[in-house]
Amino acid sequence: FTFRRAQHINVVSGGFVGYIRERAPGVPTSVVTNGIDDLFLYEDFSRPAPRSGPRRVLYAGNIGAGQGLEAILPELARRTSGTHEYRVIGDGGAIAALRSATAALPNVRLLAPMPREALLAEYRDADVLFLHLNDLPAFDKVLPSKLFEYLATGKPVLAGVAGHAAHFLGGM
Repeated sequence: FTFRRAQHINVVSGGFVGYIRERAPGVPTSVVTNGIDDLFLYEDFSRPAPRSGPRRVLYAGNIGAGQGLEAILPELARRTSGTHEYRVIGDGGAIAALRSATAALPNVRLLAPMPREALLAEYRDADVLFLHLNDLPAFDKVLPSKLFEYLATGKPVLAGVAGHAAHFLGGM
């Protein structure tokens, strides 16, 4: 009822457009995605010199059940031991499980949340930015705001996502 009475509807992800059009077929709908902090638009994320040694993969963000890092990162780190090192910055409800799952992996470092300037230095020093979401119905239609932040750096993004986020990245 509410959707049908609206004059215009904005959604934050194209994944929601079909849902809205089914319920309010005649109402104009537009997509206005997450914004990017100005800081990420004007920061230079290039590293002054190429790294020798393992490639650095950075995850920065929430460490919770929705991300499922404890399920994906240990095997990824084992398979790329010697060629990649993983830095995980953040905290959340699954940090203990992640700490336990990666304790014996020398190429994984877990770091606490840090001030913005230090975080930007980590982004600059990374070779690849990592994002992962568990394959849950709650994530089928969303675009993680972290994705926009990562893409603004110009660095390669390794993303384990499904649903609309996978479709969005596949179209890039």
